[in-house]
Amino acid sequence: VDGGGGVDGGGGVDGGDDTGDYLAITVDSINRVFAPKKNIGMINISTAEGAFEAIEMLDVAIQQISAETAKLGAIQNRLTTAISNLRTQAIQTETSKSRIVDTDFTIELTKLVKKQILSQAASQILNQSNSSKQNVLGLL
Repeated sequence: VDGGGGVDGGGGVDGGDDTGDYLAITVDSINRVFAPKKNIGMINISTAEGAFEAIEMLDVAIQQISAETAKLGAIQNRLTTAISNLRTQAIQTETSKSRIVDTDFTIELTKLVKKQILSQAASQILNQSNSSKQNVLGLL
């Protein structure tokens, strides 16, 4: 089955991306892995002995495939956990980034308010200075 949902001629499974990862299960690969000296396609299953031998070879193949399926299931579970952890980290990173931006904004706003207060205080002092000069001139 390929990534697009079709069946390929080699009997393999494609992950759908272009990483080159490919798992192929064919009669030839079963022959090489499970019975390198015998070819399952060459066994005469019309006799009891041949049928029994083919069944034994297929039993071994099924056991191996089951073991590989279990391994793939474990890998899938690990990947699912890793994906979940990465999503959580991404959310936490965005939350932290937002807090940093909020803090930066607050710091800049505080600086602005400080400058406005100092400016208003300077204006008040200048006004008092000017009014006290006029009061002295008025007294004279």
